[in-house]
Amino acid sequence: MSAPYASYSGDSVPGKQDKAIEKHYYLRLTIRALIYSFLFLPMFGLQVTGTFSLSFSLIFIYVLIAILILNNFIKFNYPNIFFLVLLYLSGVFAILSSNHWAVSLPSYFLLLVLYFPFFFRMRQTQVAAEAYSLAIGCFLNASKVLAVIAILQFAAQFIIRSPLIFDISPMFPQFLLSTGNFNTVIDAGGFYKANGLFQREPSGLSGWMAIAIIVEYANRRRIGNLALYSAAILCSFSGTGMLILLFAYLIPTNLKDLLRGLLFLLVGSLLFVIVDTYLVDGYFSGRATEFGRVGTSAYARFVAPMQVVLSSMQSADTLIFGNGPGTYRPSVSVLSATWEIHDPTWAKLIFEYGLVGAFSALGFMIAALSSARGPVELKVGYFYAWLASGGQLLAQNFLASIFILLALWSMGKRGRVHD
Repeated sequence: MSAPYASYSGDSVPGKQDKAIEKHYYLRLTIRALIYSFLFLPMFGLQVTGTFSLSFSLIFIYVLIAILILNNFIKFNYPNIFFLVLLYLSGVFAILSSNHWAVSLPSYFLLLVLYFPFFFRMRQTQVAAEAYSLAIGCFLNASKVLAVIAILQFAAQFIIRSPLIFDISPMFPQFLLSTGNFNTVIDAGGFYKANGLFQREPSGLSGWMAIAIIVEYANRRRIGNLALYSAAILCSFSGTGMLILLFAYLIPTNLKDLLRGLLFLLVGSLLFVIVDTYLVDGYFSGRATEFGRVGTSAYARFVAPMQVVLSSMQSADTLIFGNGPGTYRPSVSVLSATWEIHDPTWAKLIFEYGLVGAFSALGFMIAALSSARGPVELKVGYFYAWLASGGQLLAQNFLASIFILLALWSMGKRGRVHD
């Protein structure tokens, strides 16, 4: 099991250790900028084309990589490289063997660019230890701010009647906004779901708060912060964060984890019943039946994608190599179905890259997470979110968070630093 997070004070390690990273101003600045970008700037990006925008988180990742290379703080991550090269090659085979009308080279190039940073991992030095603690502290502090904003936003809607409370995009020029269609403002019947003001959807807020809960519990276990993140999840009225927590804590690695998971399940179920029964008039229990109802969010996320994948397996070539990069969404759009269908990673991989690509991508993510520094619960939660929560295979902000919170940092013996 990996070592727990280092203690921190504010955004950095206290005491004498501060001296090492204090010499690297741009490293500290870029780590903070990267974390702030995926928590507070997901609505924004630099529009490259009418359908694609470059997120600020991706820009800061490459700035970070450049700084680490110039300072010799980085090394190759060979297990990641092996699986990523297989994934890249599977994309080439998919392109060459496909006759699908919607094959997209830009989609393949985006895959190359998004996963290339995972070729690297930071060397285990004193600076790395402090940078790691800085990243974790910065993430928790920023998540606390996002949680407070979400709670205030939810309460403010009953006093201030303005659409800007939930969607601030009209205040900015189009070329600075992220492309795509997003459910930023969702009416839940009598109220709107909180999105933390900066998130493109309430599910985004819910997911980040779940990650914050896992990081907080693994590190400091401050009850006030855990309560704050939990309240923000409830204000989002989204099941995304709840499912991340469910998978993170209910897949035990030992007896202690099993007992802790059962305790979390018991307490969570009790809170669920109280809130659902007395505060929201059965809203959550009603959503639990969505898996079997066509047109609902749960059906679109977990049931409909399987139907799309099965309908695409017309030949052995398609099964092995897929239909080609970028073909999933266009294929969904021309289906006769009138309901929404999401694009979870597992479905997109099989549909576009076949079994070869799916095997390569799964191998990569398992290798990247299992050898990274951080709690097992965070790795399991991230793996579920990447694989099944929808739209994460090419999600710039989501992959940036995996990189800076987990994949960049080597797992070593507790307290050991290599100079």
